[in-house]
Amino acid sequence: MTDKQTIKFGDICREVKLTTKDPIADGYERYIGLEHLDSDSLKISRWGITAEDNPAFTRVFKKGHVLFGKRRPYLKKAAIAEFDGVCSGDIIVLESKGNVVNKSLLPFIITSESFWDWAIRTSSGSLSPRTKFKALSEFKINELDSATQTLFIKILSLISHITVQRSNVISFLNDFFEILIRNELFELNDSTIFNANSSIVKTGLVDTNLGNVLLDIVDCEHKTAPYSLDETEFLVIRTNNIKNGKIDFDDIKTTDNDSFREWTKRKIPEPGDIIFTREAPAGESCLIPEKLKICLGQRTVLLIPNKEKILPEFLSRYLNTRFCSHYIKKYIVGTTVERINIGDIPRIRLILPDMNRQRKLVDLINRLELVLEVSQSSLKSISNIRQDLIERI
Repeated sequence: MTDKQTIKFGDICREVKLTTKDPIADGYERYIGLEHLDSDSLKISRWGITAEDNPAFTRVFKKGHVLFGKRRPYLKKAAIAEFDGVCSGDIIVLESKGNVVNKSLLPFIITSESFWDWAIRTSSGSLSPRTKFKALSEFKINELDSATQTLFIKILSLISHITVQRSNVISFLNDFFEILIRNELFELNDSTIFNANSSIVKTGLVDTNLGNVLLDIVDCEHKTAPYSLDETEFLVIRTNNIKNGKIDFDDIKTTDNDSFREWTKRKIPEPGDIIFTREAPAGESCLIPEKLKICLGQRTVLLIPNKEKILPEFLSRYLNTRFCSHYIKKYIVGTTVERINIGDIPRIRLILPDMNRQRKLVDLINRLELVLEVSQSSLKSISNIRQDLIERI
């Protein structure tokens, strides 16, 4: 510990315990459940309509309050309310008190790693751990003078503004990829409401299915390779490692050489092959990049494109469009756990341009992808700076 004076969280913040017996009559049109809060985001981007869903929520929050997810705090769900409403009992409603700490700093304190660590440590319960405000109120923070607080607020507010801008660019580019592919394949005009099933395919394109452009579909071993204690070059790609059309390396596992050979005896995945998930979740996919040694995890298959008919980059982009997800969902079965049978994968609808049009589209998307990567890298750097500053409060 440093020689700085500390204060307790309960000295600067109180739990709001307003309730309502009739949310609709009292004018609370919207409600917030834990499912409406995003991890690591202070922004509320979705909510429920009270009159439509009639939730059994009675806890009231007001605009400006901080909503803190006390259930499973390791999910790091907290947000600033931008409207009045009611919320789940698994959400603690917080507001600033006193003048020791500027109220604008409260959301940043709550989203610090040290605060989340405290919330996790003070949780009780095994399957669904919960923390309490009484426990949170004991968390200690450094006492800062007014000038330092003002400086922190200015810098963090600027960083938040830049973060929103970068996030908007990333969101726009991801949407633009979808629009580019959609407009290349379907006849659309300004008055057209796009429908994945009924929109007219452009003249000269082939309306076919995946089976006509694949050389093979290679199934996994129906169990995941044993993980190595020490990190190796042999990556085990599980369903949770495939996100937004790419491999997510955040929680990647590796295996040993012997296991790699055993798990790739049917085929060694190569650059240009596509990993497709059959379950948990079904229908995610990614293109295998260069210079990686990969074996398939459980519930995945390997799609081998016929490169004389289709560019792997185009196929990967196509499979990750929102309209293709409609074609995939047609073959998804199961209620508790959704899955797609391997025999149905070749039946998924494919709108196929000629190779020249594929190349032009892929080339344009690849150039835009560079802009996206720069924006994502910038956002990550900004987020790291923001978090470092927050930890200094």
